[in-house]
Amino acid sequence: MTSSDKCTQKRFRPQGVWVVSVLAVALLVPGWAAAAEQKAGSVWMVKGQVRVQGPTGAERTLRLGDDVANGEAVSSGADSEAVLKMADGAMLALRPNTQFKIDNVKRPDASGGAFALSLLRGGLRIVSGLVGKRSPDAYKVRTPVATIGIRGTDHEPYVLPSGTKIGRNPAGTYDKVNQGATFIESDKGMTDLQPGQVGFARDASDTSDDQRTRALATLLRPVILRYVPEFYRQGAFDHELAVAPQELDGVLSNHCDADVLARKWLGALDGAVVERDSKKVLELFASDAKVAIKVQASQAGGTPKSYAISREEFVDSVVQSVKDLEEFSQLRRSIRVTQPSGRNDCSDLNVASEVQESGRAAGQFYQSNSVETFALRKVGQGYQAVKAEVEATSSR
Repeated sequence: MTSSDKCTQKRFRPQGVWVVSVLAVALLVPGWAAAAEQKAGSVWMVKGQVRVQGPTGAERTLRLGDDVANGEAVSSGADSEAVLKMADGAMLALRPNTQFKIDNVKRPDASGGAFALSLLRGGLRIVSGLVGKRSPDAYKVRTPVATIGIRGTDHEPYVLPSGTKIGRNPAGTYDKVNQGATFIESDKGMTDLQPGQVGFARDASDTSDDQRTRALATLLRPVILRYVPEFYRQGAFDHELAVAPQELDGVLSNHCDADVLARKWLGALDGAVVERDSKKVLELFASDAKVAIKVQASQAGGTPKSYAISREEFVDSVVQSVKDLEEFSQLRRSIRVTQPSGRNDCSDLNVASEVQESGRAAGQFYQSNSVETFALRKVGQGYQAVKAEVEATSSR
């Protein structure tokens, strides 16, 4: 999110600078809570188009901070990825062109916990949480031809559906282990996997191979490959998996989850601006919010220009800038959330985010990069930003 050279028509028109949608301040976000018995996780990071379909067939596009529920199916398009923080503290990275269903994810309690997914196509990377730590037998990733279980791990299941092939890799279920251990089990047997190994269970129903290969597939148990298939690539948000909560027992505590709350706020902010809804954005500003913007055009050089503006000026600038753009896209590359020293009640949150935006204005390509920092204060069931600072660089 970046600022705009339209921070009112008479004021703040920096020469040589075209800065778009700094989206930098103050949202009050009510009604975030999902039904506790249904919530399976929430969106930690997202890029591109990631869709979710409920049991009734209703679909929606996922945005930062949205909740996902048991029984829902999640799918990603080409060049689209996401990271979900699951209810038991596990971190799940969704790769492009992937579809999976959340069968049952439940953080451990007196009645036990569960982590069960069905992977239909594409790939995931999962850093297991409390279920993997305390109840590994309750952790299952099911595919059309096999089931993957763990013993506390970081692993990457992948499904090539019947009739598809990538390079020399035929249809079936794959699993790559980064840390810990897994097993891959089909109706022909089970194979244990250690760090650095990739297991494979062939899809015996696949008709793309010759008759001899299909016949052998009916006899063979899952195997360990001698190579890493080329479809295993680092994801856009894999660095976020390294900052997953280290103290998983905290998932069971009554402490608030500052990271999830901040991401809900950012998701609401981004969504309101993309919808070009000035009224909604303005209503979510703190009336006395302080907004500071520093902008510089990368091709112009020189000293950056700084502005202190009101919330009304800011909202007008942001929404108008987005209206002027075609093919607008946004990517939050990183998000970091802290609380004031000695506080853990989430009454105040400090949020920092690196953002990249692009689009076309008057037929010309535009790209901006910004660093946003927000001071959030809890108001009712949501948050308001009482202070925002944005440093942005734009290029055309």
